[in-house]
Amino acid sequence: MAHERSDLPIAFWVLTVFLFVIYSRISDYVAPSAKIPAVSLIAALAAATATGAWRVWLSPPGLAHLFLCFWIALGIPFSSWVGGSLGTFKTFLISTIILVPLGGIPSRVREMRILFYTFAIAVWMIFAFSLVFTRTGDRLGLAGGLYGNANDLALIMLLAIPFWWFILQDLDGVLAVVAFAVGLVPILYTLMRTGSRGGLLALGPLSLVLFLRSGRLARLRLLAVGSALALALVAVAPEQLLERYQTTFSSLKGATGEEAEDEAHLSTQSRLDLMKDALRYALENPILGLGAGQFAVTRGEERQKRGLYGKWLTPHNAYLQMASECGFPALAAMLFLLFWSWKKARDIRRWAAGSPVREGRSIAGMAAALEAALAGYATMAFTLSIAYQGQLVTLAGMVYALSQLEAVARWRPAGTEARLTPGAGAGLAPRRRFLTSRAERRPLA
Repeated sequence: MAHERSDLPIAFWVLTVFLFVIYSRISDYVAPSAKIPAVSLIAALAAATATGAWRVWLSPPGLAHLFLCFWIALGIPFSSWVGGSLGTFKTFLISTIILVPLGGIPSRVREMRILFYTFAIAVWMIFAFSLVFTRTGDRLGLAGGLYGNANDLALIMLLAIPFWWFILQDLDGVLAVVAFAVGLVPILYTLMRTGSRGGLLALGPLSLVLFLRSGRLARLRLLAVGSALALALVAVAPEQLLERYQTTFSSLKGATGEEAEDEAHLSTQSRLDLMKDALRYALENPILGLGAGQFAVTRGEERQKRGLYGKWLTPHNAYLQMASECGFPALAAMLFLLFWSWKKARDIRRWAAGSPVREGRSIAGMAAALEAALAGYATMAFTLSIAYQGQLVTLAGMVYALSQLEAVARWRPAGTEARLTPGAGAGLAPRRRFLTSRAERRPLA
């Protein structure tokens, strides 16, 4: 079970480019015919092969993902539309294969820091694209591409907040101020403009985790700056969006007259109906579910048989989506992946926060950022159909890579570099090689 791994810097830079390409969606607006995502995917898989990163499949997140793939594939022959389920499964595989290079290639804390910066900047690029490629409507969405859906756009903006928080912790002085004004503020503004009530709800637990993981002085700054920023965003928000956000906490039972016909209220009621149907389908098909991607098809056909308009809608709840379409075993694998990632990130942060090693501050900051991102994802998953997208696997891959570096840092001599070397074991405490030359004794944080 040796996790063979060569010291190939080119592999890391290939991974960095791949991460930037898939999360900035630059290919949606710049040279869309160049097949940039496909080329970067092939290059990343080649880099993973060269470094032995395929052994990540033997780790807890790798095994959970393999089981999830197996179970989804097992239900395809029993799907009401085999072709549709095959297409959904293919999309799932492509969007989640990042677990291998992301979990297996990084070999230094310095490289993980670069990946954090890369993800944050990639999402910032989406904000830049939104200034030019914007579709019409009250809610912000990009014209074409993955982020044409305002809720998907809100999710990626939400996940980027902890990464920008880490950058603010990582920088000092003027650079931190610039990162806040140029980086984090546009991300928060874009999140607000999407009008996503799920994003607003998820922002609560995410912000709470970041607040609790900050120092005393940093907490006071967060309260002061956060309050001022919230007031500023409310001041510039369109009236229609403010009215939509107000429905997040209002009761549908009290809605009458024109209020009951408001699009936001109707959207809330529709989501409740969708979740009820998803739960019913899950209970009726508890083992294999309806088939990957078949909730909308099944429900639409069922409504047509009853003489109703056949709305082809997804459950708007990732947990019920997985349970109704792939069965409770698949839901259990998804929940395990989420829980393992959160627990491992918490354990890493707790150790690194009190560690005397030079990389301790960076490791603790990255682990805290991943904790917050996972809290935001877990909350927003209650409102979005994102079970087959790659955000959870991306976060799990980062947690696994960080856990391997943390295992090295626990045992290396003071002043040496935490670094994975050939012979490290996937999912186990890796073998250590202590670099003692003067050139290699340098801080990474």
